[in-house]
Amino acid sequence: MKNIFLLYATVLFCLSAYSQTSDQLYNESLKSFNDKDFYHALKSVEKSIKADSANGKAYYLRGLIYFNTNQFKQAIPDFDKTIELKPNIPYDYVHYLRGASKDHVQDLTGATPAGN
Repeated sequence: MKNIFLLYATVLFCLSAYSQTSDQLYNESLKSFNDKDFYHALKSVEKSIKADSANGKAYYLRGLIYFNTNQFKQAIPDFDKTIELKPNIPYDYVHYLRGASKDHVQDLTGATPAGN
């Protein structure tokens, strides 16, 4: 019985050692993004969001990845989610990127009329 417990504890320890937190995956994604390795950055940030769907920084980074790879339609919901979750990110820039993405896909919903 003692051997079964030790085996079980060892397996749990090994599994916890290999699981990454949302922040670790985000940091891995950020490094790949900075290296302009958008493919791996996207894979890591998607895992980060799956690990913590309230990680606003991860949605922002995924939006940036989509924006930088000209996938503007996919970027818009991520910038919307970033605005909703309110992470510590300059909101003017998030709104700018959201607007620029909408402009690229010619979606003017939510735009302010000229002169206002």
